[in-house]
Amino acid sequence: MSLFSYSVLSIDGGGIRGIIPCTVLAEIEKRTGKPVAELFDLIAGTSTGGILAGGLAMADENGKPRKSAEGLLGLYLGKNGKKIFRKTFPGLLNYLRLPFTSLFPAGGMEQLLKQEFGDARLKDSLTNLLITSYNTQEKLPFYFRSSLARKHPEEDFEMREIVRATSAAPTYFPPKQLKYTGKLRGQRMKDLALIDGGVFANNPSVLAYVEAMQMWKESPEYKNQFKAKVEELAADRDMAANPNPDNFAPPILLVSIGTGQTRKTYAYSRIRRWGLRWLMPLIDIFMQGVSESVHYQMKYLLPDYIDSKGNPHPRYYRLNIEIDADYSDMSDASEKNTKQLEQYGKDIIAKYDKEIDNICRLLGFIVMEREERMAEG
Repeated sequence: MSLFSYSVLSIDGGGIRGIIPCTVLAEIEKRTGKPVAELFDLIAGTSTGGILAGGLAMADENGKPRKSAEGLLGLYLGKNGKKIFRKTFPGLLNYLRLPFTSLFPAGGMEQLLKQEFGDARLKDSLTNLLITSYNTQEKLPFYFRSSLARKHPEEDFEMREIVRATSAAPTYFPPKQLKYTGKLRGQRMKDLALIDGGVFANNPSVLAYVEAMQMWKESPEYKNQFKAKVEELAADRDMAANPNPDNFAPPILLVSIGTGQTRKTYAYSRIRRWGLRWLMPLIDIFMQGVSESVHYQMKYLLPDYIDSKGNPHPRYYRLNIEIDADYSDMSDASEKNTKQLEQYGKDIIAKYDKEIDNICRLLGFIVMEREERMAEG
């Protein structure tokens, strides 16, 4: 039995910086020869990560992935990126509008999403999806979950509406309003006012972990696998003599891909008299702070498996890179910026070459075991 039964992908938010994880995922597809939707049992995404999650899991008329990771890069490059981040007024004038409206109108993005996602729905996703948003009507997170959408029609939404909601970053885009008739959530929601999930979960890895845990515990093989793992460890004399509680962690492989982190600092002398000037820096600070704190948590939730010889086997991989502050703007769709973001994606591939090879190898085993289980019925 393999150490892993479930493969999980988590993709951070970050606006135009979604180019970075998209480039990495294109490399994973290239090395495995398989689309992302076949490699992962669950994909979780926030904001631009939610757009990638929805796009990668979207089926064509033959039940195959409609878009590859490389194909999704087109959402960000050239005219498309500029269509999403289209400024109404040039330069400083655009920012002077902030007290009254968002930086960018939603029309360009909604037109592009309609073109790319068409009438695709959450329930028809090729793999399990978890996409985050935040409902300001109730001041509560709102999760779009394909597992619910398949069972309950009122939990199903058009994919283009979902990815529009998850990427409605405050100050950048207006919120997304959706009708909701479901009763599962025990809330008084009818009209949802949804904003970017990055306000609370820019890195959705922990949410993905919880969703995967639930999937695992509801699976028919859960009891058999858990029993087999206990017997396996009990039969190993070295393990019995020196039991490691970390080895009882669930059989989940989780790959988390970031959109780059910046070490841009704010000196006391500079910020001590800031008022409204805090607005844009705060968004970046909140989102990066959340992403890094979640990374810290995940290292403890999915610690390395230690075999009887003391060799570590990672269950959790975080692929991210430090980027220059000049390229950290989440809305800069210029050719110069997008080319550099592509390069950062390639830099991650070079930096984590061995880790990506290992990820691809493990994904191959998981896919093979999944296919064997399906063949057995």
